[in-house]
Amino acid sequence: MGTKSSSQALSIASILIAALFSMSIAYQLTVHARRQLLSQEAEKTATQVVRQLERELGSIGKIFDPSQKARLDQALKDKNFAPNLFSYVVSDANNETIYASGNNKTGPEGQTIANPVRQKAPSGGRKIHVELSFGNKIVLPHYFSDVYVPIVENGAVYGSIRLYFDETTRLALYKRSFGFLTAGLLIIMALGSLLAGSMISRKIVQNQKAENQIRYLADYDPLTGLMNRTSFNAALDKAVASWSSKSDQQTYPVLMWLDLNEFKEINDSFGHTFGDKLLKYVAKQLREGVIKSDLVARIGGDEFAILCQSAKSKSELETLVESLCTRLNTVVCIDDQFVRCGTCIGIAPFQEAGDTSAELVQAADVAMFSAKANGQPGFKFYEPQMHEEIKVRRELSQALGRAVENSEFEVYYQPQVTLDTNNVTAYEALVRWNHPERGVISPDQFIPIAEEIGLICQIGEWVLHEACKQAVTWHNSECIAVNLSAMQFKDGDILNTVRSALEQSGLDPARLELEITESVLFHDPEYVLGTLSALKSLGVKLAMDDFGTGYSSLAHLWRFPFDKIKIDRSFVKNVGEDPKVAKIITSIIDLGRALDITITAEGVEYAQQEQFLRDRNCDLVQGYLYGHPAPSVLPQTAAPAQQVTHDTNAISQLLEVLKKLDTADSLTPEAGVRILQELVKVANFNGQTQDPGKSDASPERKAVRERG
Repeated sequence: MGTKSSSQALSIASILIAALFSMSIAYQLTVHARRQLLSQEAEKTATQVVRQLERELGSIGKIFDPSQKARLDQALKDKNFAPNLFSYVVSDANNETIYASGNNKTGPEGQTIANPVRQKAPSGGRKIHVELSFGNKIVLPHYFSDVYVPIVENGAVYGSIRLYFDETTRLALYKRSFGFLTAGLLIIMALGSLLAGSMISRKIVQNQKAENQIRYLADYDPLTGLMNRTSFNAALDKAVASWSSKSDQQTYPVLMWLDLNEFKEINDSFGHTFGDKLLKYVAKQLREGVIKSDLVARIGGDEFAILCQSAKSKSELETLVESLCTRLNTVVCIDDQFVRCGTCIGIAPFQEAGDTSAELVQAADVAMFSAKANGQPGFKFYEPQMHEEIKVRRELSQALGRAVENSEFEVYYQPQVTLDTNNVTAYEALVRWNHPERGVISPDQFIPIAEEIGLICQIGEWVLHEACKQAVTWHNSECIAVNLSAMQFKDGDILNTVRSALEQSGLDPARLELEITESVLFHDPEYVLGTLSALKSLGVKLAMDDFGTGYSSLAHLWRFPFDKIKIDRSFVKNVGEDPKVAKIITSIIDLGRALDITITAEGVEYAQQEQFLRDRNCDLVQGYLYGHPAPSVLPQTAAPAQQVTHDTNAISQLLEVLKKLDTADSLTPEAGVRILQELVKVANFNGQTQDPGKSDASPERKAVRERG
């Protein structure tokens, strides 16, 4: 860069020197041109004077007769004859002065005729010759011309006459004219030099900008302005070397790795321009969420990295990460479109996760994938066992394809109860995976994997067909509620899938209820609206699931044809603990009543929660208080857990559980505890067994629904 700048500066200096030299040449040329014009004018005037003398004397030869001097003087006194002629000298063929104007003894230079000095003709004697000179301003004019005019007869020089013209006025005129011309030329040349210098300067600036741009592109991401992978890796290497050299670490340095949830779906739904704007938004939030000493980079696609060196402790770092999650896990409006920008962050602390750059990157990446496996936005610190978790996840991913082919899935059902009659009016269909080696796997483990590998539509279609087929066999004609994922709307032909399930099962469409989360509505709202309207035309019901946790846009309640709103369990859980929650639930119930939409409350586990909802005229409830998910439906009237009834079916189911538990000749104390736990579960479900190992009434709903 220094060498190039020096050469460019030298080029400018060369141009300036050349410009000055050119100006000097131009001035010399104008002076020469001026002298040439003056010489030509003097020669022309002298020729005219000689011709006039020839007319006055009758013959030019008489000019050499000294007696003609008076007559010649008289003729030359006439200013019309030659206004600027001030002297003359007549010489013979030998160039000796015969006489001169004025004093016949002295020429204009003051030489004495009595002692003539023989002079050689200035130009060989046969041609007019002009000499221009500056005078002494006393005897001679300031500037005059000395014109030698030969008198030639019969090819021989008979003599000559030298005419002296005052050129002072003409010189001044030419100076003014040529001065303007010279000034113009100088201005043009100066402007040319400035233009050339400006072009070179602009070229220098352009080259510098190009070099800066190349350097910038080498180190930074052109879309977001963040560091790119190359420069970030270099900074990470430098930071790790610095950390390693310090024996007493005053900070808690970590490497964070993160990406955006469902970014591919957002990109496909709204276009790459929208996706680019979302990436810019995320980059802005990350920059504003950390301090200047922390480094933020876009590694590629929707993947980002943060080198955090400012936190003094793990707790301080957790506060920072929670703040970042709050910034990113929110609803974003871009081009009048709303999307939820969720992220999962993997955190690799220095030394705990590794003491080299490569180890930290690998650990942060593993922690991020572990965080993504939860199916919800959040963050995780690296732990050594995460490698085993990823291994298990890969194994489950491979086994999922076989599970679909081998029909390893099973539908469980959880009742929905009316508060006014305490009757079961519907069941929600929940999928379980009966793995041949690992046993029953909860949906929060395999649904995210199914979404990643593109099997969720196939699994969702199977659940819908199986639930409809089972519902037809129920004696009390309860409704069946089935969850639909966002990907089924995006990638699958959901309308034909529902129509096919109804036709093949023979189920009354009025008994089928399709549950979707509000996030589905933001992926091409017009398409979703058309699809929901077409589903409604089939006669099925539509429910908005987990209302209150996502966007909760009131516009969706009147624009989209929903029959039911389901209050998320997170609100019901906090009834009696937070007065604001009670107001929110009351408002949702009042809103549903005003819009003539049925309200269902999820996650009801205690009698006081039920009483709270009953006092506010909630329509339906669902939760452990009324029954756990089970693989079969026993038509009955639901009763709270305090009113346990026992029947032969419940006992039969309990015996089946005991058979599974009694794998040895005698029961261990731990097995006894398991039996007691199963007894409680059976009692709570009024004779139906719980899905073993499940603590969530609808764990896969959180996994199936659109995350972000």
